[in-house]
Amino acid sequence: VGGINGIFQGIFPLVHNKLLILQRFAWCIVALFSIAASMPAVAQSPTAEQMRMFQSLSPDQKAALLEALQSGASTQGPSPQGTMGPKDATVPADAEQSESEDTGTLRAEGGVTIVVNTRFKEDADPLDISEFMADIYRSRLLGSRTLKLDPAGVLDIPGIASVPLAGLSADEIAIRLGSEPQLAMLDVEVTILPLTPTGADALEPFGYSLFDPETGSDFEVQPTPYAPVPRDYVIGPGDVLQVYLYGNENYSVTLPVNQDGTINFPKIGPKSVAGLTFDEIKQEIEERVDTQLIGTEASVTMGELRSIRVFVVGDVKRPGAYTMSSLARVTTALFYGGGITEIGSLRRIQLKRKGKLVQTLDLYDLLLAGDTSNDAQLRADDVIFIPPVDRMVSVDGEVKRPAIYELKDERSVADVISLAGGLRPAADGTSVRLERIEPSGRRRVETLDITQPEGQATRLQSGDLLRIFPVLEEVQDAVFLSGHVTRPGSYEWSPDMTIVDLIPAATYLKPKADLGYVLIRREQGRDRQTQVLSADLRAALDAPDSAANLRLHNRDRVTVFKLGMARTGAIKTILAELKSQATRDTPLQAVTISGQVRAPGSYPLEPGMRVSDLIRAGNGLSAAAFSAQAELTRYVIDASGKRQTRLIDVDLAAIRAGDESADLLLTPYDYLNIKEVSAWDEQFEVEIAGEVRFPGVYPVRRGETLSDVISRAGGLTEQAFKEGTVFTRKSLQEREAQQIETLAARLESDLTTLALQNTTASSNNAQQAMGIGQSLLQQLRASVPTGRLVIDLEQVLEHPGNLDYDIVVRDGDRLLVPDLSQEIMVLGEVQYATSHLYGPGLTRTSYIDLSGGTTANADKKRIYVVRANGAVVANSSARWFRSDRMKMRPGDTIVVPPDTDRMPKLAQWSSITQIIFNLSVAIAAINSF
Repeated sequence: VGGINGIFQGIFPLVHNKLLILQRFAWCIVALFSIAASMPAVAQSPTAEQMRMFQSLSPDQKAALLEALQSGASTQGPSPQGTMGPKDATVPADAEQSESEDTGTLRAEGGVTIVVNTRFKEDADPLDISEFMADIYRSRLLGSRTLKLDPAGVLDIPGIASVPLAGLSADEIAIRLGSEPQLAMLDVEVTILPLTPTGADALEPFGYSLFDPETGSDFEVQPTPYAPVPRDYVIGPGDVLQVYLYGNENYSVTLPVNQDGTINFPKIGPKSVAGLTFDEIKQEIEERVDTQLIGTEASVTMGELRSIRVFVVGDVKRPGAYTMSSLARVTTALFYGGGITEIGSLRRIQLKRKGKLVQTLDLYDLLLAGDTSNDAQLRADDVIFIPPVDRMVSVDGEVKRPAIYELKDERSVADVISLAGGLRPAADGTSVRLERIEPSGRRRVETLDITQPEGQATRLQSGDLLRIFPVLEEVQDAVFLSGHVTRPGSYEWSPDMTIVDLIPAATYLKPKADLGYVLIRREQGRDRQTQVLSADLRAALDAPDSAANLRLHNRDRVTVFKLGMARTGAIKTILAELKSQATRDTPLQAVTISGQVRAPGSYPLEPGMRVSDLIRAGNGLSAAAFSAQAELTRYVIDASGKRQTRLIDVDLAAIRAGDESADLLLTPYDYLNIKEVSAWDEQFEVEIAGEVRFPGVYPVRRGETLSDVISRAGGLTEQAFKEGTVFTRKSLQEREAQQIETLAARLESDLTTLALQNTTASSNNAQQAMGIGQSLLQQLRASVPTGRLVIDLEQVLEHPGNLDYDIVVRDGDRLLVPDLSQEIMVLGEVQYATSHLYGPGLTRTSYIDLSGGTTANADKKRIYVVRANGAVVANSSARWFRSDRMKMRPGDTIVVPPDTDRMPKLAQWSSITQIIFNLSVAIAAINSF
C-alpha cells in the first residue's frame, strides 16, 4: 500500500487539475503497476477505457506520464508531514514579517489577512483525495492561499462555509478550519498578518520619534571632550581649571576645585570659586595675576569637567538617576531616560532645582522653530519631570505634517493648522471636517470653511480630529483636449468659445491628424448624462463663421484622432458610458459602419447624424469601396413588440454628389455596410528563379497561368533542367504542416500505447522500438513543410493555356528551374549514402550497389525512387515490372527505407519515414538554388 501511495503521489500532480475521470485514470495506472509488481514476467496491456481516458490528456501531460512510466514511476514516498505538493508552503511576498515583529500573539479581527497552508493528511484515503480535487471550490484551498476576513471577522469560503474567526489566534483558526467536514482530510497551518493602519488611524503623535533610537537619531549623551565651555558655566567641586602664565614667568598651573569650592593658586593663594560662572572666575584670575605677578599675564581654560547626578522622572521610558557631564542640558537628560512615552508631555517639561520650578521646556520650539533657548544647563541633583500630556488634537489629510499634536496655548483651528505646517496647495479649505466626541459620549461632525475668519477661529477641544480633504479632481470652467495633438491638457473655457478657438490652426496638431472627425464628449443636465458630437475641423478652419465651427460647453472633452489608426480606445470608453445610461425608452445611442472604410467599428450616435456623418466617422471610404451603393440594416420594434430587421439601399453616389434627400437620418443600432468593388483584391505575385532569361518576382492578374508567367520571363535558357523543376505553393505548405502535426500526434499515441504494453517488459526489442520511435517523432517535429507541387514543365510549355496541363498561378507561388543535373542520390538504409554521377544504362540496383548495398535494417520491398520533378515511383507487385531494373534519369533520388516489420507494429512508421525522406529531397532541391 505504501508503494502504491508513493507511485500515486508521483503521478497525481500531473493530472490533478483535470476532472474526476482523469484522476481515476491515474489510479488505473497505479493498479497496472500493482499487477506488474505481483507478476513481473507477464506484460499487462491497458484496457480500452484506460486508453480513452489517456487520449483525453493534453500533449504535455501525455509526455510527462509517458516519461514517468518509462522510468518505472520511481517517486519518493510521502513526506514526513504526509502531504502532497510542496513541503514548505511559501508565504507571499506581501506577507513577509520582520524578525523583530511578534505575530504569534495576533488575533483575527475584521479586515485582517491570513495565510492558510493546507496539505493532505498522511492517512488520507486516495479516493477521497480524488473526490476532493474534483471539487472546484475545495481544490482551490490546497497549498498556500492568502485570504481576507470581512469587516465582521468572518472568512467566506465559496462553496464550503462562512466561518467566524474574530478573536481567534492562528492555532485556533487552524483547528476551526480543520473541523469543517469538507476540509477534514487536510492539515491546516495559519499565519495572521497584522493590519496596516491607514488614514487617521495611521497618525502618530508628533515629536516623540526624536528620542527613538530606531529612527536613526545620532544624539550623543556624552559631550565630546573638546566641546566648548559656555561662559555661563557654573564652577563646582570636581572641575579643573587650567591656567597658562606667560611674560616674566612662563609655566602652567592645574587648579582642581576642592570639595569646599576653593582653588589653591601658587604665589597668589586660595580662592573660593564655587557658584561663580566660568566667565567670572576667568576675569578674576586674570586680574589677580596682572596685579600680583607684575609683567605676567594669564590664559584660563577649563580642564576636566566634573560629573553631576540628575533625576529624570515622570512619563519617560527609563526613569531614574543618571550621572552625566556637567555640560549636560535638559535634552541630554531626556536621551539618558530613553525618551518620553506617548502619554508624556513634550510641551511642559519641568526642570526643578531644590524643590522649585526653575525652567519649563517646550520641545515644539526646538522641533518647529529650532529654538534651544529654554534648553537649560543642568546642575547637580536637578530633577527633570515629565508630566502627562493634557490636550491633543489630530490633523489628517492635506497638511504638510499630518500628526497628533499636543496643545499648549493653541485654541483655534488656525493655530493647529499652523502647528501642522500649513495647508498643502491641493487642500480644500472650504470643506474641512471636524470630528468631535461630546462630553455626553455622542460623536458629532461639523464642516468648516477655514478660508473664512469664523472658520479659522473655531475653538478646538482635546480629542478633536480635523480632516482636510483635497480639492475635487474636476477642473471647473475648462475644456479638455487629447489625442493626436501637440499640447494635450485642460484649457480655459469661455461662454463664446468654439472649436477653432481651442485649435486655431493645424500647427496645434501632430502630423497626419484626422481633421474630418473630431470627437466631442459633452455632459448634459443635472445628472450630467453623456452626449457625443463630432466636428469637421477642416471645414471649421476654412470657414470659422459657418455652422461647422461648433460652440464648446464647459467640461467638453475634445479628442483628435490620427489618420489610419484604430479609434477603439477612446470610442470604447464613450460607448460604455452610453450603454450604462441606456434604458427601454432611450436605447443605446450607437451606430456601426463596416466594410470598405478606413476605420470600421461602432460609433456614438450624434443628434441629427446622417449616413455621410457615419462615413466621416469611419475615416472615409477605402480604395476598394463600391461608391455607388451601400446597404443599411435597421432594427425596429413593430406593433406586436417584436424586433424586425429592415434592409435599406443607400445611394452613395447621390450622397457624394450632395443630394441631402439621399443622405438618410440614422437611428439607434443602424448598421451601414460599405460593399467592396467586384473582383477587387490585393496584387498577386509569383517568383520565377533559376534558368529563365529574366528571373524575378512578377505581379500577375487573376486567372493567369504558369506558361504566361514563364513567357513574360523570357522563357527557359538552354541550360534549363525541366525535369528537375520545383514548384511550391503556400496553401500546400500549410496543408503539409497540418498533416505533419496530425501524423506526429498519431505517432505519439502509438508510442504511448507501446510504452503501456511494455511497462513490465525489459526486452531489448521493446527498448529499441521506443528509441527509434522517439527519434522518428523528433525528426517529424523538426520537418519543414515545402508545399511542393509535382508538375511536368515540358507538358506545361507544350500546352499553354490548357488547364489539363497548364497551372493557374496563385499569390506566393514559386517556380525554381535548375540547371542540368548529372547526379543520382542514394538515401536511407545503405552502407554509404551519397550521390553518383549519372551513367546511361545503370539501373536502380546498380546505384545501390555503388553505395555499398543495403544494410541489415533495409526494407528491400519498399525501395522507391523520387524523380527530379518530385514524382515518386515505388515497387510494383506486377510480374512484368522489374523495379530492381528500373532505368534511372538524371536528378533522381533512390530511397531505401528501414524495415519497420522487424520492430513491434506501428501503423504510421513506414509512412513517416517516407514523408521525412521526401521532405529531405525537396528541401535539398530548393536549397540547391
